[in-house]
Amino acid sequence: MNIDQVKIWDLEEIKSFVKGTSALEGWYHDFKGISLGSTGKIRKVFCSFANSEGGFILHGVSNGIKIVGTNRDTEMKAKVNRMIKNGITPPIPSKNWDVKEFKLSKSGNKYIYLLYVHPSLYFERPHVTDQKVYVRGNGSCDPIEDGGDLRRRFLIDKFFPDHIRQIEEELEKIKECRLKPDAIDFMYFMQMRNYLESRLSDGRGFNDLLEKLRKIIALYEEIRNAMNTGAISGEPVSVADSEQINTQYSNLESLIEEFIDKFKSIHKI
Repeated sequence: MNIDQVKIWDLEEIKSFVKGTSALEGWYHDFKGISLGSTGKIRKVFCSFANSEGGFILHGVSNGIKIVGTNRDTEMKAKVNRMIKNGITPPIPSKNWDVKEFKLSKSGNKYIYLLYVHPSLYFERPHVTDQKVYVRGNGSCDPIEDGGDLRRRFLIDKFFPDHIRQIEEELEKIKECRLKPDAIDFMYFMQMRNYLESRLSDGRGFNDLLEKLRKIIALYEEIRNAMNTGAISGEPVSVADSEQINTQYSNLESLIEEFIDKFKSIHKI
């Protein structure tokens, strides 16, 4: 389910979703009745969504999967923020979640609240609460029990084509390296390289994609070194060097766009 679509739902679309589902909780949703629930539970739900493919809570839907509404709370977002701003490490970025309010016209002064959470990007997760990493199951918040599962979920599976939206967002972030080159991006590149190397037997396209990635890595390193040289020496970057960095940056953007197009092509997206 695409959370970008969920966050623009209107009340009729929410009613349609509730009417069409038979599960109180699922891979992407939780229903909460009159009470939103404990702080610990909300933290687990938010972490499981952010560590997985995102999800949402509909507050005002009973255990019988019926819209009953809840009392209006003009401080709902602030209330949720207080619940999750502490006790989650690293914090879930505020831009990754929000709350929408809907008045139930035939239920007096009752409202329903949509709390949606986007999946976090690679450099933001995994999020930990209660000393555990939770991921979303089918209606449950499941703690990861071993390092192998942790590595698979956050270092390997994330490059599968199902996650193309996140891959694009992450590569867009890397395109901003001119502003702040980041060593963690090299970790991402190495993980992407490992994924592509594991797919080389699946066809020549993966070899071509791997070569494009190597060019991106080399150019990114050149830009990062040039930026770091000026930062270490304390000297301003010369006009010539600045022009060269701008050229390299433009080349990096082009290479990343070509890489994304090729990635989509060989994965038939």
